[in-house]
Amino acid sequence: MAISDPNEFLGMNRAGLAAAWKTLYKEPMPRSVGDPILRLALAYRLQAGSRGNDLSSAVLKRLQQSLTAPTRQRTRSAKTPRYERYLREWNGEMHIVETIPNGFRYRDQDYRSLSEVARKITGTRWSGPLFFGVRKRPSTARTGEAV
Repeated sequence: MAISDPNEFLGMNRAGLAAAWKTLYKEPMPRSVGDPILRLALAYRLQAGSRGNDLSSAVLKRLQQSLTAPTRQRTRSAKTPRYERYLREWNGEMHIVETIPNGFRYRDQDYRSLSEVARKITGTRWSGPLFFGVRKRPSTARTGEAV
């Protein structure tokens, strides 16, 4: 397989990418890497090889390790707010909480958690996500269990 233009990778299917990988890298293509990343890696390798400015062996080793490592899906951190504002009516009054980088702001005061804000509003210990409707109450009707 002779490839001279990196744009040729754009139209390739997975089998074509595997063949190009084998040609340019002299080893089997990693299975856990998505097609867009493979296309970028192949285009880079083709361009670097033609210009004679490939990566150092240490950098290549680190890249190879990252390509063969199992991919992890991004998950939203538990501390990452789901919305920018939380609204809740409580005892006839509307309460508005805004997210800030290190927590939440309610009535010009900063709090570390939604639960602290819920406690301030109600005077009792509440789950903040539950109070503001971010997390639903577990349903006992579905399981048929008595409360």
